[in-house]
Amino acid sequence: MKDLFKKSAFLGAALLALTFVTSLIPGNFGSTLQILMLPALLLFAWAAMALFIIALRKAYSLWPDWRRAILVACGVPAILSVSTALILPTLWAGNKTYIWGIMILGRGWLDRTVAEAQRQPAGIDDPGGVYDDQGIIPVLRDNGPPVRVAFVTNPGFLDNWSGIVFDPTGKVELARGWDASGQFYAPTNITGLFSGDVVECSPLIDAYYYCSFT
Repeated sequence: MKDLFKKSAFLGAALLALTFVTSLIPGNFGSTLQILMLPALLLFAWAAMALFIIALRKAYSLWPDWRRAILVACGVPAILSVSTALILPTLWAGNKTYIWGIMILGRGWLDRTVAEAQRQPAGIDDPGGVYDDQGIIPVLRDNGPPVRVAFVTNPGFLDNWSGIVFDPTGKVELARGWDASGQFYAPTNITGLFSGDVVECSPLIDAYYYCSFT
């Protein structure tokens, strides 16, 4: 019985550890790994089903001792269910760790990139766009004025992405999602930054914000 519980706990812990680690990997490579998490989830589901069947058989063999039988039959699914329920919180915690890691450990690189983007003149009729896509984390520039810089930390899927945004005005913080009518709370001069729709922004440090786009 204890062996079943240990295997269930190990399986759940392995899934959560893999989820946390993939959320720490930057840029497009991290997004690719998150896509590869889908087969891992299928393997987890298969292994969980196998453990559940084994637990039911074990419970049946223990049935004269109905307390232990119920403990086995309910304990294994409970452990696996808790692990599954913790996937999204683990992704959230991993992403927060990732973003703050960049802010603290990579602050010098962020500041240098912003300063360089502000010095570089914009081309004629150039609204801004991809500034540097050669690194692990792509960098976008919105010419403004004022010049704003976005670091695409989470490329996401289709047109959805999120990242660290440098905004000297702080106005991106007006982006707070949609109202009851489905319209953005923020004005169009904010939601249209970086040729996308700014959904929501939250403050990080100084003029840096974490923003989601769609």
